[in-house]
Amino acid sequence: MAVDQSAGNAKSNRILAIFFPRSILNDAPQPPSTSRRLARLGLQTLAAGVLWGGLELGLRGVGEIARWGEESFFLAQQSSANSKPEKPLTKPAWVRLLGPTLDPTLRPDPYLGFAGTSPLYRRTLEKSGREVYTTSPNKQASYRTETFLAKKPAGGVRIFCLGGSSVRSDAFDEKGTFPWFLQRALASMLEGSRSVEVVNAGGGGTGSYQYAEVAREVLAYEPDLIVVYPEAGERRFLTPPEGELAERDSTAPWRADLRRQLAPTRLYTVMRELLQSVRSQGGGSGPSQAFALAAVDIASRPFSPTSFTRILEFKKDAVPPILNAKVPPEKITLAHQRFAENISAIVERARTAGVPVLLVDSVRNLTADFYRRFHIETDEFVQAPGTLQRWKTAYERGLEARRSGRFEEAIDEFTKARSCYRVDRDEILALYMGQCYESLGRYEQARREYERHYLARPFRERLRDAAQRSGAPLIEPYPALVRAARNGIPDATMFTDSFHPHVAANRVLAEEILRGIGEHRMIPAVEIRKAQLDGLRDRMKEWSKGIEVNKRRRVQIAVYAGEFEEAVKLAKDTPLEKLTYVELMYLGWAQTKLGRLDDARKTYEALRSSVLPGGAAPGAAHALETPAQIVANVFDGDLFSEF
Repeated sequence: MAVDQSAGNAKSNRILAIFFPRSILNDAPQPPSTSRRLARLGLQTLAAGVLWGGLELGLRGVGEIARWGEESFFLAQQSSANSKPEKPLTKPAWVRLLGPTLDPTLRPDPYLGFAGTSPLYRRTLEKSGREVYTTSPNKQASYRTETFLAKKPAGGVRIFCLGGSSVRSDAFDEKGTFPWFLQRALASMLEGSRSVEVVNAGGGGTGSYQYAEVAREVLAYEPDLIVVYPEAGERRFLTPPEGELAERDSTAPWRADLRRQLAPTRLYTVMRELLQSVRSQGGGSGPSQAFALAAVDIASRPFSPTSFTRILEFKKDAVPPILNAKVPPEKITLAHQRFAENISAIVERARTAGVPVLLVDSVRNLTADFYRRFHIETDEFVQAPGTLQRWKTAYERGLEARRSGRFEEAIDEFTKARSCYRVDRDEILALYMGQCYESLGRYEQARREYERHYLARPFRERLRDAAQRSGAPLIEPYPALVRAARNGIPDATMFTDSFHPHVAANRVLAEEILRGIGEHRMIPAVEIRKAQLDGLRDRMKEWSKGIEVNKRRRVQIAVYAGEFEEAVKLAKDTPLEKLTYVELMYLGWAQTKLGRLDDARKTYEALRSSVLPGGAAPGAAHALETPAQIVANVFDGDLFSEF
């Protein structure tokens, strides 16, 4: 009996030894053989895979049950609509519980649209029983809520417009955007012979990384064409946290590929959120975008008559400070390279799928100062004795002459200041020169100054590089915008701020995109003739009637235009607690300029509650003290001018 027991123990130990080190089972271990180590590793891997697969199948099964419950509920709603029940149907409790719990499109997305992001669109069943794709709930804060048929109609035309906030155009309803004008114009040209779907896939604050992930996804939705309108959002990927993730993915592409493979799994979503919650317990690093930093700066100081104007008027009528570069040049060069690579990858992937891509150069408000570079670096000056003093003297005299309306004299002094540069990157000086020429009615010279640095942006060259490398057509709407603009200067009449297009600019974009589609035969089944385009402009103006900027954005536009009374009037019906921190900043600025400091103080308190966690007292957060800190941390505009 003892022999049998001993033999049984030995057999058990051999089995356990496959999974556990022998030192756990024996005080005098023997080194395991290589084959035994490999067998143990293989069985451990198999066990982990079986466990992962079992949990994943279980979660997916519950998720499918929840999906079935959702669809059953919608179908029940549809069938009961005709019978007019006394009480509306309510979604079963188990569906309400399980659906959000297991659906990744309802969970927070920590990857900001990078590899591993959850889908932008999810398949769903409308109350009518029609299957469609619609914008996922966890993306609706950044993207428009778009809906398109799950199955493209036979012979239909489907176009996706990718880009950032300029494509999204949240200042209007959908009828003010260039994708809407594009759809309406194509439908008009085809005269109902084909269905036309133009999907607005523009996301606020996104860049080429997000465009690339969106392009991967929409290629599964039977597109006939992808239009890419990249813009200033790319500059976010130079700084944390986006910049760090971009750099890691660039140096180790396998990380991105692995996240893409794991992202659809429910178990990975659960584990990722648990890890994210642990990492977030210590608190984040605070806001990193210009407006958020400016809001924190305002709220971190005791209220004063300059609380709002100090930051928002920092660039106005001032000599730019001399600073060291905020971002190392090699990092900017690397970001340019990654941008071109991302755009090229979109084109190559789409070409493999048989889908053409049309690239569109972005346009800007030439007369805005907000995102213009506002510092000079020492090595940009001519290295000669007395240069810095001559530069500063000429700059100050030019500003004083401009304030006094002596525009010719101001131009002469600004020209002297410019002659001190070895490399001219002074965007504010060009703005001042343009304003002087415009005040003198010399509009062509004014435009040349306004566009001086816009046309020289590295971004434009990188976009051309990507187009040439990939063979994708690139259209440049800027000349058409100049022709359509008042006095040939794209200004606040064509943009809602520094670079978001107004309705008039969106019409131009749609027309130029159509021209590009026709010239390059982007959609073989659709022929666009020049005669059709010639008559299109007037029709689009007719379609524009009644389209208005939403009230909140009108407050911002009024402040930009110096119409402070109008801005306050527009905002008066909205409670302060309902305004975003950006809207509060603009409202406080308008109230301050009107001398209504009591109202401005209330706006300040609302802003402080909005941006300082826990209602922290003034001074609790970092305040920007010196001009160098303000430029380097808030309104330098450098990262935008680099793109």
